[in-house]
Amino acid sequence: KRDWNSDVCSSDLAPRPEALSWNSHWIKTMGRPLPAAAVGVVVLLGLGGGVLLSLRRSSMAWVTGAVFFFLSAFLVSKQAFCNYYSWLAGMLWLVIAERLRHPPTES
Repeated sequence: KRDWNSDVCSSDLAPRPEALSWNSHWIKTMGRPLPAAAVGVVVLLGLGGGVLLSLRRSSMAWVTGAVFFFLSAFLVSKQAFCNYYSWLAGMLWLVIAERLRHPPTES
């Protein structure tokens, strides 16, 4: 029986060949998915970088940290498409606009 839960929420879906991710590219070139350890390392580096960036205690630092984390997660995911990266680009434009509006002050 097919339903929304089995089609959308299943984590055992194979990576899509048209996905814009390292995992999809690796499958096309090597014939197998990325090793789980590599995926874990990339996501942990993204999480660590995101946390370090967000420790600066400003809203834009938090947004930059979130972008860093989501970029690392999308790069190794099973399904990543252009709109995912467009969303990240929009968040980065917000950070750039805020930085131009309020440049950092010298201490």
